[in-house]
Amino acid sequence: MPLLLDFADHAWSRLTPGPPTPPGPAVNAWVGSALPTTGIGALLEEVWWSEFFHPSPETGQPTGIRQRPTPSAGGCYPVQTHVLFGRDGEQGGARGFYDHDTNRLLNVGDCTLSHGTVIILTVLPQRTVAKYHHRAWPGLIADAAYALTAMAAVAARTGLAATRLHRLGPESLAALAGLPPADATHQDWPGTWCGRAPELAVTALHLGNGPLPALENVTSRVRAPDESRQPGVPPDVTSLARALTVSAASAPRPASTGTAHFATSAALRVPAISAAGLARRRSIPFIDMVAASAAGPPTPGWLAVLLRITSDISEHERPAGCRVRVVTAGDHELLTEAVDRSSAQEWLRHSDVLVLFTASRRSSSADLVNSLWWASLTAANLLFRAAGGSLRARTRPVAGWTDGHHNPDVVPGGVLAGDRVLHGVAFWEERGMAE
Repeated sequence: MPLLLDFADHAWSRLTPGPPTPPGPAVNAWVGSALPTTGIGALLEEVWWSEFFHPSPETGQPTGIRQRPTPSAGGCYPVQTHVLFGRDGEQGGARGFYDHDTNRLLNVGDCTLSHGTVIILTVLPQRTVAKYHHRAWPGLIADAAYALTAMAAVAARTGLAATRLHRLGPESLAALAGLPPADATHQDWPGTWCGRAPELAVTALHLGNGPLPALENVTSRVRAPDESRQPGVPPDVTSLARALTVSAASAPRPASTGTAHFATSAALRVPAISAAGLARRRSIPFIDMVAASAAGPPTPGWLAVLLRITSDISEHERPAGCRVRVVTAGDHELLTEAVDRSSAQEWLRHSDVLVLFTASRRSSSADLVNSLWWASLTAANLLFRAAGGSLRARTRPVAGWTDGHHNPDVVPGGVLAGDRVLHGVAFWEERGMAE
């Protein structure tokens, strides 16, 4: 693990990450009997499952990576889904895990949750770190935010309220899920966890229309995954875990008994999305971008709707110092600066609109993490609104942002001076659709 990960803001360094390194064991082999099909299982299937696979860019043949309805926003699909079922429900206090490879909800233990359903999202950082090195952790948060938003959008269609338990720090989340502490090294894990890939708990969602259950004394007992047979040694992610947990320093800490303490929660303002809308969501292929941009500038009516919705969503819980910048093809100075900061992703020049979410360069590490959650959740909200048809747009998440060039003579402008770009979404108007 590069030293740069010891400091959260170094994820925006202009230092090139370097060639990929072996990730070692990158997934955990959770084992258990399949739980009976329920509404939660159906929800997770909509969010994660697809019968189709991404094609190889070299051969065009299907790879082993599924075309998931929920996009990876820069993290190489690291998100895992753990579920706590209330004892008063059909699953009777089961502790579940969604298996991406088999589309099954596995019974991996039990929990003491009284009612409702709590979904805890973890990330497996090894593959992300092996590819992006010091730039890894913003992509992990972005991927989790997109998954959380997709679940809330599907839940809204089924009539379930979705509440993000946003004051839970990673340590509390790990205790609630029955996982090793977020910053534990392999040497600190229980003996049954040796040889497994580290999972970092990053956020949680409560699904249910009644009052939130009392969570202070909720515990989970889980059976450790089977020992991985994947070759290699995973990279040390201890520094990465510290970067992810830095925002939780002022949040309630786990009690000495290992139980979790909680503060306020936040209902997610996400509109419902149809099953068809979520299933057809795909990031626009690079090959289609030039053709889309050749159709000319976006129509004024479409642009006005995008600006209005973006403004409405982004103002919700916007952290101090954060801003939204809307970049069009005519904003030559700002677009040039944005391309430079995007690790030179020149394809951004073909977008109709590029929406950037920024924070102050002077933000503390804790503020950066909180601001990144705001940016990623807002971007995901916009993306799924587009998938649902309300924005008449094709989209692509944009990750890999760096700080400005140290030499202003190389990239003139300075529109983004003092700002750090956290995340972005590129839009292309879908023309010919009814208003």
